[in-house]
Amino acid sequence: MASVLSSAVRGLLRSPQVALKGRLNPRINAPSLPDLVSIAARQFSGLSLTTAKTTAVSSSSSSSPSVKTHPPCRHFNFGDLVAEERMATMHAWGKPVRKRPRPKNPLGGERGPYRKGIVIRTIVKKPKKPNSANRKCVLVRLSSGKETTAYIPGEGHNLQEHSAVLVKVRNLRDVPGVKLYCVRGKYDLQHVVKKTPQAK
Repeated sequence: MASVLSSAVRGLLRSPQVALKGRLNPRINAPSLPDLVSIAARQFSGLSLTTAKTTAVSSSSSSSPSVKTHPPCRHFNFGDLVAEERMATMHAWGKPVRKRPRPKNPLGGERGPYRKGIVIRTIVKKPKKPNSANRKCVLVRLSSGKETTAYIPGEGHNLQEHSAVLVKVRNLRDVPGVKLYCVRGKYDLQHVVKKTPQAK
């Protein structure tokens, strides 16, 4: 310990900074011997700590070779590859956009405002509360092949089985399931006959 300190003090005395400090600026005295001893002790303590660390690391490295250990993991199979590819595709698609489903066309088949149909039979439907008057309807087979119910607007009608009618898309609010109206004055369905007032 003493020999190491004395060699450190000798090295500090021989250092060019100390020599220049005393030679170039005579007003500033060179560090005294106790100061040199304390500086050497500080340097020696730091040196000893660093050497102890390096020796510990070298001894541990020499005792056991440096082998990287990984946590246990399962084997990679084809299913993982497929799932990873699917996830990459989904990320490429981006955030799913929720679209409203297209409203169903009550006429069936191609979209259009009107459709011709043949009357299968006439029926009477009862409305929802608070309405009570019966609704005159017909069961028609459309040109698209779909069978559905259509409402006959106005007072009175002349429809019967095998009559030809033209229907349009319009919802009857107080009768569930009736989404078509018959067009008056087209094909076999006549216009509404206006009642003439009776003379007294």
